[in-house]
Amino acid sequence: MIARIPLTGKQLATLNLRPDICKKAGAQIIQKELVGGEPQLTVVKKELETWLKSSGEVTLEMQLSPIIEQINAAF
Repeated sequence: MIARIPLTGKQLATLNLRPDICKKAGAQIIQKELVGGEPQLTVVKKELETWLKSSGEVTLEMQLSPIIEQINAAF
């Protein structure tokens, strides 16, 4: 099953700071949507969580937490 996670402009800009995350997972960003299957989005979720833990920035958490929640809801 392929999931499409909608992204706001700020979320898209934040993810573009770390293009290695989607590339490593095999997920794609297509027209403000994060697209991938369960295995790909699981890797994206883990990488985003690791990024959040290492940075500790509140603004980063505000952008990435909704993406993580949507990935959890999709599968």
